[in-house]
Parts: sequence; structure tokens; C-alpha cells
Amino acid sequence: MGRSRIRVSPGPHPKPRVEFFKHHLPIVDCTKEWFTLQPTKAHWPFFSRNQISRFDDPQRRYGTFYVGEDIFCCFVEVYGREAGTNIVTETELNSRDLFVVRPTEPIRLVNLSTGYGMKRVGVDNRLCTGDYEVAQHWSRAFYEHRQQPDGLRYRSRYDPSRVCAVVFDRARAKLEVKNLGKLIDNELLFDVLNYYEYGLIKY
Repeated sequence: MGRSRIRVSPGPHPKPRVEFFKHHLPIVDCTKEWFTLQPTKAHWPFFSRNQISRFDDPQRRYGTFYVGEDIFCCFVEVYGREAGTNIVTETELNSRDLFVVRPTEPIRLVNLSTGYGMKRVGVDNRLCTGDYEVAQHWSRAFYEHRQQPDGLRYRSRYDPSRVCAVVFDRARAKLEVKNLGKLIDNELLFDVLNYYEYGLIKY
């Protein structure tokens, strides 16, 4: 009869160790366009040092901003944060504009969207779904790595089939941004609402 095993909770993700800086990062050159939802009155550049989002700098010395691979990703990252809540109001949709972000030259992103990439640097998906304080320490470690990446590519916590990226402010000169208008006026909005089975409230 086999020995019984006690399953132990993995706990929080560990912070980066000195050995991390010896790893060769799995960097991909990204030339595709990305999208981001920003408050209506926001103006480029969007880089923030607020230390409130997952991969923000814990020391507030460099700025970050977040993008998604498509409108679906942007929607779920902004309006899909409360589990079990599948409604959105017109007021909420009217409060943000959709922007397209186009690299003018390749941006170099550490690829954490695959198991291969994560194993290369010694992390797992708790980094993208768990404690923000730990993730921010990793953000600084990636930023300070000798390969000088422009940001991180990772899977959305709210829809793992979608890919997000956090961009460091060192890549600012590589990006062009265009305002596409309010999300509520976008022709894809109802495709997004149907996909995530969201109700739209006229409020």
C-alpha cells in the first residue's frame, strides 16, 4: 500500500533571491499593438509610480502602465475584478477611453505567459495572481536585471486565456498611443459583454 501524502498549501510566492540575477531572462521582442483603458481625462504618458498595482515599483523610482492584448482583456482587467459580479453600468463604461498602443520599435518583454518562461526565472503563477507586495519586489528585480527588459508579459488573473503586459517607463520612447474613444461607443463592446455574459445597466 502506497504511503499517504499530506497536501500542504503552497503559501505566498517567495521574493526574488540573489540567484535570480544569474538567470538569462526569456525575453521576447514585441511589435504587435496593445490596448489599454484609461480614465477619460487621462493623457499620455500613462506611467504611474503610485505603488498600487501588481507590478508597480515598490520604491516608486520608475513608472509602469498596463496593457492587454485585446479589448476583451482590457475589459476583464478593469470590470472583472469582483468575482460573482457580472454587470457593468453605462456610467462606468463612460468613465474610460480605449487607447491603442503601438511600438515604433520592438519592446523587450520578459515572457511569463508560459510555463517555460516562468521556470526559466524560478517563478510560478502565484506571481500573477497573489500578493501585490511580492509581485512588486519581483518587478524591481526584473527592472534591475542586467538584460534591462522593457516590461513583463503575463496572463490575466481574471481570464487566463488573455495576455497582459506591464511596461516600464524606460520604453516610453518606443511607443505611440492613439485614443480610440469611449469603450461604450466601440463596435466590439457587445461581443465582449456577450462573451463574459455581462449585463449592461443604463445608469
